[in-house]
Amino acid sequence: METLKPAFLDTARHFAALGKHDGQYASLLTFAALDPGDTFTIVELASATRALPPDGLHEAAQVLVRALEGAGDQRADYWTNRVIPYLHAIWPKTRDNISPAIAKSLGRLCVAAQDAFPEALALLRAWLQPPAYPDYLVHRLHEAGLCGRFPEQALDFLSLVIADQTQWPPSDLGACLEAIRATAPELEVDPRFERLMAHLRQHWRG
Repeated sequence: METLKPAFLDTARHFAALGKHDGQYASLLTFAALDPGDTFTIVELASATRALPPDGLHEAAQVLVRALEGAGDQRADYWTNRVIPYLHAIWPKTRDNISPAIAKSLGRLCVAAQDAFPEALALLRAWLQPPAYPDYLVHRLHEAGLCGRFPEQALDFLSLVIADQTQWPPSDLGACLEAIRATAPELEVDPRFERLMAHLRQHWRG
């Protein structure tokens, strides 16, 4: 690997030339950054990751989600010891290459953090934006029971991933808002809550 290292890292700058193998490269780079060992320095891995185009960063974000979701009982440790250091030291600091697909994967990462959902949202909030179809994100949030456990952060998350112009509200939005209101009634007068509830009612009337 020492011999291959310079070429491996430089490949990030020639991502488009990889064709159908580009996703495999981005995955390898991300797994290397999650567990760098003695082969790579943080600076080298950060530089290569930040050279990836949006498609490469999207694949990297998906790897983070799959790795965290697959950590099972070790999820909390994996979040603390692998994902957080990656987000702090490796993931780009600027949002020049942000895309709806990247934002959606990072939204999934927030939900996958489970007990660390508030911390994940604080770290990734600036990257989130409404995807074309937010149903899956809202469903995962509801399924994980995070609205009742972290109502303030869940409301913030919903306000970031659901746009007013969404054609139809996500099917689990009503249940999420009910869980938030049941746990933190004071949030019912929060402008974010009122906006989402109005969005829901508008379609109920329709």
